[in-house]
Amino acid sequence: MLFLFSMFLLIVPHLSNAKEIALTFDDSPRHARGFFYGHERAKKLIESLKNSDVEQVAFFSVSKQIDTEGRARLLTYADAGHIIANHTHSHPNINAIPVKEYIKDFKIADKVLKDYSNFKKWFRFPYLREGKTIESRDGMRAALKDLGYFNAYITINNYDWYIETMFQREVKRPGFSLSKMKDFYVSVMMVICPHSYSQVNVSFLAHNSSHN
Repeated sequence: MLFLFSMFLLIVPHLSNAKEIALTFDDSPRHARGFFYGHERAKKLIESLKNSDVEQVAFFSVSKQIDTEGRARLLTYADAGHIIANHTHSHPNINAIPVKEYIKDFKIADKVLKDYSNFKKWFRFPYLREGKTIESRDGMRAALKDLGYFNAYITINNYDWYIETMFQREVKRPGFSLSKMKDFYVSVMMVICPHSYSQVNVSFLAHNSSHN
């Protein structure tokens, strides 16, 4: 997906009226699939961000995935000035386990990630699910508050998980066209981003907001 993301970076500056968008990456450090080994991916990603004048992004990290290579990758991101943030230890679904187990998982990740330079106490819920019961919702909110965390929710859903599934399926097929996949990805972004900056914001918020 790095190639596709690099194409997206080309369209960000052209969003009308100098709107603002924060770029974030979930599930880091991800296992390499399709293109590049992990260290190559990190290098290419940092280069693409720099070449597109993106000074800082946030990597919401799953601490269970941090092996030797993964740790080196997170250090590379942090050393380049990018933010390391909490995405739990094992990426659980808050709707599928007791909230006490979920909070324990979150705290494990906090202990692992807090020593990275550029670590911020930002938390993003896996699957973007914040609890289907009042007990789960309020229990996790209290845990975030107790540890001084900010709920780093999203405001633009670019369906990257679905496009990633398509990408991994198609890349194995004979005649796969990366250029067509790029065109598809960019076309989706061109629909999603302007829509998120549209009158939807004005209608509900009475102003245009920044997005992530």
